[in-house]
Amino acid sequence: MPQNASKSVAETRFSRQVIALGREAQRRLARAKFALVGVGGIGSYSALLLAQAGAGEIRLIDRDVVEESNLPRQCLFGEESVGKPKAVAAGRVLSKVKGAGTRVLPVFEQFSHGAAEKLLRGVDVVLDCSDNYGARIALNEFCWRKRVPWVYAGAVGFRAMVSAVVPPRTPCFACWTVLENRVEAESCVGRGVFNTTVSQASCVQVQAAVDLVCRGKSELEGKLFFADVRKGFFRVQKLSRRRYCPVCGK
Repeated sequence: MPQNASKSVAETRFSRQVIALGREAQRRLARAKFALVGVGGIGSYSALLLAQAGAGEIRLIDRDVVEESNLPRQCLFGEESVGKPKAVAAGRVLSKVKGAGTRVLPVFEQFSHGAAEKLLRGVDVVLDCSDNYGARIALNEFCWRKRVPWVYAGAVGFRAMVSAVVPPRTPCFACWTVLENRVEAESCVGRGVFNTTVSQASCVQVQAAVDLVCRGKSELEGKLFFADVRKGFFRVQKLSRRRYCPVCGK
């Protein structure tokens, strides 16, 4: 396809968001590499938004398979996906809705300390959609060491939480969680979750990730966004760095 024709297609497809983001920001987005750790409730929505927006690369990292209980809140899966790897099933759907220049890379593998280097090599921003405390600890330590920005997102019940962690500018994830003691992270398995909650968390997460690559900063750096979608309640809380944090402190 001639270069001018390709440009015309891209400008037509993304014309509305170029007005909002700016032309240079759209070019940066089209070159950016995003990794999603987890392709469940939040991850499926976040992957869809990034693909529709024309992100350069979307790396889908997940070791789980689709279960029937996933279907009410995970937007990339249907009945035909049950029993299949989430990363692979999500990749097939995204290949039909992504921008022409977007690369979707499904990775059927468990995220861990040992695998972090291989799984996240070369990415610009990581989106944490894991719903797993251990994975978040591993992600936080790797990203802080490698100076890779990442965006935390969580959802349980009707509550959504999002924060942008940008080494070395912000407090790290360990600053506002307890590493010295065993922590039982809240989970949608034990406490339930509704689809409006995960979609809310995803929207805020993707905006923070896009801002990091397009503007070089996010309004949620060093802050925790909290929403109760049932009560219609939203707030942003400032986070503080722990002086003796084992990851980012002295």
